[in-house]
Amino acid sequence: MEFESKYVIIGGGIAGTVAAETLRKLDPDARIIIISDEPCMLYSRVLLTKPNFFLEKIPFERIFLKQSKWYEDLRIEIWCGRKVVKIDPKDKFIHLDNGENLRYEKLLIAVGGTPRKLNIPGATKKGVHYLRTIFETKEIIQAVKHAKHGVAIGGGIIGYEMAEMMELAGMKVTFVILKPHYRIGVLGEETAKKVENAIRKCGVDVKSETETVEILGDKSVEGIRFADGKELKCDLVVIGIGTVIPHADMLRDAGLVVSQGIIANQYLETNVPDIWTAGDCTEYYDVIIDDNIKLGNWANAQAQGQHAAHNMFGKRNEYRYVSFFTTHGFGLAMTYVGDVRQNIRGRCVIERGSPKDHTFGRIIVERNRVVGALFVNSSKQVSAIIKLIESGTDISEKQAELANPDKNLADLI
Repeated sequence: MEFESKYVIIGGGIAGTVAAETLRKLDPDARIIIISDEPCMLYSRVLLTKPNFFLEKIPFERIFLKQSKWYEDLRIEIWCGRKVVKIDPKDKFIHLDNGENLRYEKLLIAVGGTPRKLNIPGATKKGVHYLRTIFETKEIIQAVKHAKHGVAIGGGIIGYEMAEMMELAGMKVTFVILKPHYRIGVLGEETAKKVENAIRKCGVDVKSETETVEILGDKSVEGIRFADGKELKCDLVVIGIGTVIPHADMLRDAGLVVSQGIIANQYLETNVPDIWTAGDCTEYYDVIIDDNIKLGNWANAQAQGQHAAHNMFGKRNEYRYVSFFTTHGFGLAMTYVGDVRQNIRGRCVIERGSPKDHTFGRIIVERNRVVGALFVNSSKQVSAIIKLIESGTDISEKQAELANPDKNLADLI
């Protein structure tokens, strides 16, 4: 069976949903179809690792952000539980797993990211979990009620937040990190040590420079084995070792360039005509920092969905946006602003205050301009940092002021 739609969006998350809503405002009469491989409508992925939700202190239904009536009122069709198996850009067809074919005029790919799998023996046993969808989270919530010792594997934000969730649930928790310290490439050694101390103070055992090589047990998790031969008994494992772009081979087969994400220009256009991309799957040219970047956060996905929709409609506006987000855990609030990558040649870090203090920051500078920042327990200066990044202000003679926590950053703009 064949269908036809002016706008087709692959991905029912925040980027795809905002894009559909924006397109409806711009083009009142066009047919708009969202294809989602999940069997439900838009929900908050941000809420998945928040204590009130995870510990069931708020109703489960609160996670849903859109109901069927919202889509009906805007005349946006959402095809849930369907997977795209092939994109044919020559004839502008999308082929679905149920045999249906959908012709498009303009296509947006907003498929997000999917957890990178830990490819070791025993990794498919019962009790091994990944965190991406609402259903996977629900499984973890139920498993935590009966498990005694949980292990979070992976030194990223998911591992950090899940270690805290399990600790708050009353479990014995071990946090396994492959690198010398938690997020050392972003936090720096001193900040990373401060974060690890906060984790340990809450009773979580942090094992750094530790590689997991096997999940032990018969059909269910009974423990893990490390590269040094040591074993640790546990009955629940949550893995967060990064994300990959789902269906990357299918996207490449369609002629799209895929690296860390789907490559796009400053207009969020891919290299294939009439195909745009938005959200966590997108590696785009950032005109502010003059470099390609892939950002996986809710605010950026929202903004890209809206921006891509405008360009799909026919406008041609550069995507200029400095995103930020905050992760909470173990008594700390860490706010990431802009591009926090530090392993890029020519970049340096200005410490704002000291990691020994309760509040402090790290400001990333490239070519005498601010490109990103990290703040711990200090979000008051975020708006000023965003403006510094957006403006490209020359800070070559202002580094002492940037490092002074008593100095108002707004005065430097």
